[in-house]
Amino acid sequence: LQSLDRINAVKHLNAPGRARGDAKPHPLEVALKVRDPNSSLEKQLAKLRATLLVIEAAMPEGAVRSEGKKASWIPSIAAQWRKNVEVADGPSALMRCVICLECALDSEWLREASLKIIANNPTHSKALQAANLSSVAIRIYLLDRGIKFGAKMGSDQKIFKRGYF
Repeated sequence: LQSLDRINAVKHLNAPGRARGDAKPHPLEVALKVRDPNSSLEKQLAKLRATLLVIEAAMPEGAVRSEGKKASWIPSIAAQWRKNVEVADGPSALMRCVICLECALDSEWLREASLKIIANNPTHSKALQAANLSSVAIRIYLLDRGIKFGAKMGSDQKIFKRGYF
């Protein structure tokens, strides 16, 4: 698993125009907390929890539906989602959080190659049934590599076609 400084989202964490607005990124201390320091699973889960929180904090404005009738990522839901990520104690719990974020993303903010791969991932119900550390890590990796973190929203609510990275 990559260290946090090697994920795409980190480069955009403090950039202007994030979906979280002016709010500071969620603190990672709780997510990185390892309950059993001798457990390799715990250490990997902590890294995955933190990575997922960084991805969500770095998402560009417009990448998630946060306004209007189709809003699925309003502040109260986003706050509860972050709490769920923090306390996810196994692959299944963390997979639920990943799927929730995937569903809130507007597909226009994903690179075409990533869309194709994501479309061929197991369905959400199958992913939950067969959740393991590797399957969660792959989905998180695809989000990190697939989201156009550097893209910006245009005045016509379409994303600009440059600055994806």
